[in-house]
Amino acid sequence: MCSPHAGARASTGRAHRASLSPSRNRGTGRRSMGRGRFAAIPMLLLATAAVAHEPRVVAPGDGQPVPVPFHETTLLLSESDSAAGVSVYEFVVAPMSGGAPPHQHSQEDEFAYVLDGTLTLMFGDRTVEAGPGTLAALNRGTVHAFWNATDQPVRTLFFVSRGGFERFFDAVAVSLREEPPADAADANARVAEIAAAHGIDIRPELIPESVLPLYAPK
Repeated sequence: MCSPHAGARASTGRAHRASLSPSRNRGTGRRSMGRGRFAAIPMLLLATAAVAHEPRVVAPGDGQPVPVPFHETTLLLSESDSAAGVSVYEFVVAPMSGGAPPHQHSQEDEFAYVLDGTLTLMFGDRTVEAGPGTLAALNRGTVHAFWNATDQPVRTLFFVSRGGFERFFDAVAVSLREEPPADAADANARVAEIAAAHGIDIRPELIPESVLPLYAPK
């Protein structure tokens, strides 16, 4: 025969166990829901990164021509295809021609790597004859220019850091296409205005006198 106290203890034990069970279930449910809710996030992030910046190979001739008046320009890699926001261009500077007048960037850095020919680079009062295999860092805030004073074309890779440089080229191309310039002076003035809006200061007055003919309208 069971004592009243034993029955009470048994009843209390059952009640205690019953009161614990829902708590465990609720806690487990929350943990399960938490795991289910967040477990997919790393995979989603990886998938997003992979879609945004997949490996890219650009074969010869597969770049995007950019119709700007400075020199033959091809966009090989857009900043939107690079996690670092780097644009890669190929410039071909015609024989005996100015590639770019003296200018400075406030938002991006440029790096030039000469593939073929000899490109003359200007940094302030200094000029350098850059042959194949030469790399030049044209950092923001530095006034620089380049031209081709030889009788052979110069082919150069230009790497431009993040800063929206592509939008400058795009704006120039659209402006000249929608309203063809009356003459070279009109084109130069319009390019300078667009450049200023993109943080680029063009300084034609700094062109060395000896190479002024290279920048004359053809």
